[in-house]
Amino acid sequence: MVLERRSRNATVSLEERTDGPPRIRGLAAVYYRAGNKETEFELWRGAVERIMPGAFARAIREDDVRALFNHDPTRILGRAKSRTLKLEDSEDGLRYVIDPSETSIYRDVAEHLRRGDIDGSSFAFRATKELWRKE
Repeated sequence: MVLERRSRNATVSLEERTDGPPRIRGLAAVYYRAGNKETEFELWRGAVERIMPGAFARAIREDDVRALFNHDPTRILGRAKSRTLKLEDSEDGLRYVIDPSETSIYRDVAEHLRRGDIDGSSFAFRATKELWRKE
């Protein structure tokens, strides 16, 4: 199976708090909503990808998901196993909260978020079930 990556401009923010560094919150993937072109991802001309609600349920429940900066495994921001990454299957899509530690990677990402240099999220996946159809 091929590792796929998708990116989008979405709400990603820093949540200030008094008991540690700001948390990173965002929406990694958007679920398809009928009639809303913003919830489709164009793969190539005439072909769109739609992520259906619940697509991440098993991964949230069973996988040791990592939050990485630019998909680089050496630039880890949070991890499900250590409970520094929390994932939620919301009505809109896959939401995340990263409870970071004071690392140089985190400080760089936080500063880029504050400045507006980073304004979106991406996610990587391996499709385990696909359905192709012509409409």
